[in-house]
Amino acid sequence: MMMIVVKDPRHNQSLLNWPILHRLEHSFLHQIRSFLVFGDRGTEVLIITVNDFIYTFGENKWPSLPLGHRDRIERPEEIVELRKQKIIDIVYGQRHVMARTEVGEIYSWGDNRFGQLGNNTFFESLKPILVGNHIQSLACGSYHTLALTITGQVFAWGRNNYGQIGIGSNHDQLIPVKVSALDNENIRIVKCGSSHSFALTDNGKLYAWGGNSFGQLGLGNCIHQTMPTIVKFSVDVPVKSVACGEYHTLILMITGEIYSCGRNDQWQLGCTQISSSEGSLVPVRISCQDRFESIASHFATNFSAAISTSGYCYVWGDCIQPGEQQQQQQFTSTDIVERSSPIREPRQTPLISMAEAFVHYCRKRVTPFLFDLAYEERIRMRTVGSRLVERLRQSFNDPATSDLEFIIDGQSIYVHQWFLQLSSTYLDRMLSGEWMETISTNENDSKNVNDNGKIRKKIQLRTYSYEVFYAYFRYLYTDILEFPETTSSSEQTLIELLDLANCYLDLELKQKCINMMRHNLCVANCCDYYQLAIRYQLVDFEKEIIIYAYSKIFEICRSVGFKSMSGDLCKALLVAISEMA
Repeated sequence: MMMIVVKDPRHNQSLLNWPILHRLEHSFLHQIRSFLVFGDRGTEVLIITVNDFIYTFGENKWPSLPLGHRDRIERPEEIVELRKQKIIDIVYGQRHVMARTEVGEIYSWGDNRFGQLGNNTFFESLKPILVGNHIQSLACGSYHTLALTITGQVFAWGRNNYGQIGIGSNHDQLIPVKVSALDNENIRIVKCGSSHSFALTDNGKLYAWGGNSFGQLGLGNCIHQTMPTIVKFSVDVPVKSVACGEYHTLILMITGEIYSCGRNDQWQLGCTQISSSEGSLVPVRISCQDRFESIASHFATNFSAAISTSGYCYVWGDCIQPGEQQQQQQFTSTDIVERSSPIREPRQTPLISMAEAFVHYCRKRVTPFLFDLAYEERIRMRTVGSRLVERLRQSFNDPATSDLEFIIDGQSIYVHQWFLQLSSTYLDRMLSGEWMETISTNENDSKNVNDNGKIRKKIQLRTYSYEVFYAYFRYLYTDILEFPETTSSSEQTLIELLDLANCYLDLELKQKCINMMRHNLCVANCCDYYQLAIRYQLVDFEKEIIIYAYSKIFEICRSVGFKSMSGDLCKALLVAISEMA
């Protein structure tokens, strides 16, 4: 079957920002699905094509290109051993590379002097070797690797001179060993700095271990940790994600605020109140009016980047000098960092993606992770929308400009009818006619007239609570799913919101609710979520719940949720768990 590739000029432009990709023919560029630039200052690259072939070329210095030799590669060559393996993620350390397949198998190659390939030897490998399976994510430090299994367990191997493996010793590990200290936690994310490691649980707790010479673990001291230790914060807010530089750490909270700790010699912490010579031993909040949805750094850099909820890319720390810029045409002189002057705090740029941030500002010109072009384009489109959303956000619940007032439980939500009709097919249908619960409006009452002199229509809503409708309408305006501060039970509100999304046929909101439930999944709500997955036929979510329940079977069976389920559902869950076992 012939594959048709749509030739979008933006596709080529985003790739040609990377100097190492300039030598590729345009016909080949159009076949690229995702890519990884690594090595000394971006001198090597791995490419996944749209038909699942893996190509590579570059310096091949260590060797890091798995073609069976050490020679420099000028043109893309296929890695035959990985053909049709459905590689979906690739991570790398200083001199080794790990690749993960769609079914959770992991392959490694490159330097192995510390056992970082995980194949029980110290010998390098010039070809990909299979070293594990059932893995859902990977992270590499300079010479060690973390792997997260589908059941939420963490394994580690490689160099362990600072305790970065997390097993209570400093001995290098040649094969994957379980980080047993995390057995009682369901880990969602693992990340590595040069020689330090982090694990984030499903309920937002952050564990740190490994090298701590500059306080990059955020534990209040400079003592290396050989066992995972909980990171404490000045606020009681769950952690959303973490990113690691060489000797510093960025921590994103679910509120959208960023905390940082560790070395600050290049102002990579983004906090001007912290001395560049001292850094910070504990996480300190970065002062910024914007809120953020993603963060990034790189295990061998002092560079930091973040994408705001309004779609702007911020950079700070050790940034590239203008004399080194290869692609300056689209920038003005004010957009480029001044020579020999690190950015001391988050600076908004004209960029809209992490890929652009790293190619234009990161001194090493490498990618911190595998960049998926389709995902980057979705981010680009979303960013354009987000900047419009930023303007819309201020108009949400604003009586001065609204022409429609919803009244729920005696409380009002002010919106704009035209916007709701554009945003939702269901609301468009309901608002196009005479809504059954419309309240007659007194035109002589100034409270019913907005600043433009337009009469504001009033509609009574009774199907869901005020908190649910507030979250829904705010989501339509901002694309952010948050509940009002007055919400007494965010868990129940989330469940009701899922029902609203199902009723209103809002598939995107439905998916956001499911993703939030994935993040919140724990023993206490596992059975409630299982019932929801059955009721709404959420097959993928149901499978994830079963996998989680399998890892926590004894706690689940003793939970209130399990005891309150019907006998048929209890039996169905146990049968599903036993079949997986």
